[in-house]
Amino acid sequence: MTHKQKDATVAAEASYENKLEKFLPTSQEMENMNLSQFEEWVDIAILKIPEREISRNPLLHLQKQIVRTLEDTLSTEQQKETKVYESIKLYYKITNR
Repeated sequence: MTHKQKDATVAAEASYENKLEKFLPTSQEMENMNLSQFEEWVDIAILKIPEREISRNPLLHLQKQIVRTLEDTLSTEQQKETKVYESIKLYYKITNR
């Protein structure tokens, strides 16, 4: 990857961060929730927060995912290639490439 490509990737990832709308409630909003509302928020947060983490830095997430795949001693080379390919496809989908 050239320096120019790296700069473009960093800029693209910064724009993903900016696209994310505020998710966490304020402390006052949290205090005003009844237990039912709080439970509903927790059920959403457990799914949403990991998605947001990936969206903030998809390239870093892709790198970590590929490293884990390559370190998997139980998978064959062909299985690893398939997992890496699927990871890259997901990265392209997330980044709209």
